[in-house]
Amino acid sequence: MNKTLRNLALVALATAPFSAFAEVVGSGTADDPYQIATAEDLCGAHKLTVANQTVYFVQTADIDMAGVKEYIPVVGADAATYDRPLNYDGRNHVIKNFAPETGVKFETGYAYNYGQSIFGVFSGELKNLGIVGLNLNATGGRAGAIGGYLGQSKAGVAVTKVSNVYATGTIKGGSSYTGGLFGTTGTDVELNNCYVNVTLSGEEGALVGGIAGRLNNPATINNCYVAGEFSGTAKLVCSTNTKASTINGLVIFATGVEETGLVDPSKAPIMANTDASKAAGVAEVLAWSAFQANGEGLPTLKYALSGAGTEADPYQIASAEDLCNAWTAINPNNNTVKTYFVQTADIDMEGVEDYHALTGYNGVYGQLISYDGQNHVIYNFAPGADAPDTALNNYYCTSIFGVPSGEIKNLGVVDAYSANSNQGNGILGAYGGNSNGSALTLENVFVHGEVIYDGAKDNYVGGMFGTTGNDVTMTNCFANVKVSGSGNSYTAGLVGRLRNTLNIENVYVAGSVEGSVAALVASTDKTPTVNAYKVIAFNEGADAALASAIVEGDEKITVATAETKDELIAEVHTWVGFSETKDFEGYPALADFENVTSGITDVVVKDAAEIEANGAAVYYNLQGVQVANPDNGIYIVRRGNKVTKELIRK
Repeated sequence: MNKTLRNLALVALATAPFSAFAEVVGSGTADDPYQIATAEDLCGAHKLTVANQTVYFVQTADIDMAGVKEYIPVVGADAATYDRPLNYDGRNHVIKNFAPETGVKFETGYAYNYGQSIFGVFSGELKNLGIVGLNLNATGGRAGAIGGYLGQSKAGVAVTKVSNVYATGTIKGGSSYTGGLFGTTGTDVELNNCYVNVTLSGEEGALVGGIAGRLNNPATINNCYVAGEFSGTAKLVCSTNTKASTINGLVIFATGVEETGLVDPSKAPIMANTDASKAAGVAEVLAWSAFQANGEGLPTLKYALSGAGTEADPYQIASAEDLCNAWTAINPNNNTVKTYFVQTADIDMEGVEDYHALTGYNGVYGQLISYDGQNHVIYNFAPGADAPDTALNNYYCTSIFGVPSGEIKNLGVVDAYSANSNQGNGILGAYGGNSNGSALTLENVFVHGEVIYDGAKDNYVGGMFGTTGNDVTMTNCFANVKVSGSGNSYTAGLVGRLRNTLNIENVYVAGSVEGSVAALVASTDKTPTVNAYKVIAFNEGADAALASAIVEGDEKITVATAETKDELIAEVHTWVGFSETKDFEGYPALADFENVTSGITDVVVKDAAEIEANGAAVYYNLQGVQVANPDNGIYIVRRGNKVTKELIRK
């Protein structure tokens, strides 16, 4: 969040309560999908679909449908909407307590046609969604958690795909087709990494199945399971099956009935619905890469990023949750295949303490990545000192990337606070590149904030990286960071300890440096080569731009003085990649980030005693949510009619 937006938040706090917008954000395209954040948004989504045109949706929050009885599915409630394809990404959120009434008359017809489902007639692609606490009473029409129909030829989609989707709750089948996920199919369908865990029943004559009431078209089922308590006419997979299905991983935990309903499947499902067979079924599911143990009960889905991690279809990082879980998408045992990421929005990490660095941890180095920030910013990165998964003995989770090799580009980091008492530390990483992997290239990247090492060991602390493990190249970059280290620490504005060749062009360093072996740009206990071209040190606190490194070529690193500072700032404004006019914190901004500002500059620092002495205060986080007991961090504070922003340190 930039400074202007934060100032607007202050005004809002002082003058009026917050209110929600009724209009759905977005335009429905792949680049700007509609954002579904509330029950109101979901109830009105059917008005946004278009005949014969794929409309894109993303769900940006968990949605509680408790109390919503009159509901029209996203695509619609009758055959008039067969031609409306969708792409819906739940972004790992859930829709809960979905329990619409049947027989309600709407402008599009009776809701019970396909109204006992979230989407009605779903054609296209659905992914990364949980539907929990269902209570469907399908007395009429076709019903299921997703839709009455899955796929319709009129929508122009040959194969409708459902991936990383699950459903839990209670479903009672009616006179037509009812399934845990969908009623019936109208085209070929593909299910990937899905599960159903429901209490399912069917009265006499009801056509009910754990996945579908009827599989009327070829279905491919990849790594899915069915669980729960079934009764009456319900069958384990489908009530009727008119076309053979392709099975590549299907486990049945459901009990109460025996028949699967499948006709000539390519492979029989694994039956794990007895005490003797359950453990083997669980082991099978845990062998599927998309599932994890949850400490109790059956396996659950892992957090799923959008994308495939390839150059053509990179993983999409759009939220703090995405960034926190990005590390799970990288194979820790593979240091030869590059994993691709793109950041698709600015990300605010305010309040996120449990963070796992995207690459690398103790003993697992050399993971190759390509991370394209697409000129977006990560704000308020301030993780706790320990990794969320303590079994990994992770030393590097106070940095965004840990031990990256490959490339990082088009990324800004603003208002970061990285404190560490264990291993090497920097905002971007503990290591820049590693000998087990490859070199690291940075282009159009900047960092801003504070990095602290306060442990008892000798250490290495830098604005961008603690140390390097392979060659690093930086082009059109800057670091504006306060760097400090206790003990006999190597500290510097860019790299705390340089061990390998550093190539830097169009790079400046600002901020300050404190430490026993301190340098403005990079310090080292070796004699690596530095190739520097157009490099300026504006920062303070050290006597040397480099400590014990060998600078090659005619160009040297320029150290700014009070007399030359303004002239050198003007020079940076002429560099390729930098704004000709705009500044960031008093120094030139990168051209693609020239409107980014920091929220730290107007913060008042107060200790606990001073806070108490100043009397009662009301605290809000930077999103405007009141906080009863503020911990360390930045808060909006209101005392009477006075509103300030304060950094609290206890």
